[in-house]
Amino acid sequence: MATPSASSRDGALSERRARLPSPAILVSGAALAVAGLWIGRTPIAENWARASMVDRGVGLDLKINRLDFGGVEVDDVRLGAEKDPAFTAG
Repeated sequence: MATPSASSRDGALSERRARLPSPAILVSGAALAVAGLWIGRTPIAENWARASMVDRGVGLDLKINRLDFGGVEVDDVRLGAEKDPAFTAG
C-alpha cells in the first residue's frame, strides 16, 4: 500500500487553506453585523424592555427617542395595566 507523498499532502493542505474566507470578508461581515445592530438598536431596546416586564407580569409601553453612548431619551412611558397604570410619564 502506498503512502501519500509530501507533495500531495502539501497540495491538500493548500486546498484547505484556499477554502477559508479571507480576513477582509470576515471583517466586512462583522462590520455589517455591527451596523445592523446599531441601526436596529432602538426597536431592539424597546422590545427587550417590554419582554423583561412581561416576564415579571407588568405591562409596559414606552417610546425611545434617542439611544446612543451618551444615554437614552424615553417618552410616553406607561407602567402597569393599560386602563389603570401604576406609573405614567410623557
